[in-house]
Amino acid sequence: MSEAKRYQADWHGMFLDLPGRRMGTEERLVVLASDFDRVTAERDAALAELSEIKESLAYRGSLLCRIEGQRDAQQQKLTVATAMHPFAEKVIRKLERFQECADDGQGADIGRHWFDLLTQLGLLNRVQRSPALWEMTQQGEDALELSWQSAKSR
Repeated sequence: MSEAKRYQADWHGMFLDLPGRRMGTEERLVVLASDFDRVTAERDAALAELSEIKESLAYRGSLLCRIEGQRDAQQQKLTVATAMHPFAEKVIRKLERFQECADDGQGADIGRHWFDLLTQLGLLNRVQRSPALWEMTQQGEDALELSWQSAKSR
């Protein structure tokens, strides 16, 4: 806008030339510009682009919320799946200790009641009564393997 003229609209809708004067608070000023059409077109284009950006951001925001919700649900499932009951953790620790003792050929020091319990759970198998000897079953080996895999993934 290179040049503008100021006009006052009187109460009858007529325009009076009042260059540079302002009178009272109820006066209505009108600014005429030679490039009004260009400025209006630029404004309309900018508003259309802003509308598109808002729609895109709203869509991306909804996607982000959905993805975050899915991520939180998966994390919750993972936490629940990898969290073991304290008793199960103790069973795995005793089974690991049995494996360590069996590997180095020493007597196991997990306690008689744990031998009986692990045997009842099907993780150990008693192969001899006197002297008492136990071996790990396939279920016991699978339980140890599963616990090692879940420990690696954490």
